[in-house]
Amino acid sequence: MVKQNTQHETRQKCSRKDLGNNWTELEYGRYKVQIKHFKEKSKFGINKGKISKFWLKDIKTNKALINFDRGWDRRVNAKTPKGAKSVYNKILREFN
Repeated sequence: MVKQNTQHETRQKCSRKDLGNNWTELEYGRYKVQIKHFKEKSKFGINKGKISKFWLKDIKTNKALINFDRGWDRRVNAKTPKGAKSVYNKILREFN
């Protein structure tokens, strides 16, 4: 049952807003994400990719679950909810 809810959360429509200066804000269901991304890969990016800053928050609990600012402050781990991991992976595939 949790798996079905998680899948449903990531299938919901994504709202996307360009904040300027290479910043993008996205919302997937209960998760809000802000990323700073570039055209070129960098040693400062996630997995040496294009995303240099990544912040994911659970809107319902108002808790930051994942945070990367040219290095990990709050990593994806076993305690990260499956829905948040799914959103994280989806954004990496698209932007990194």
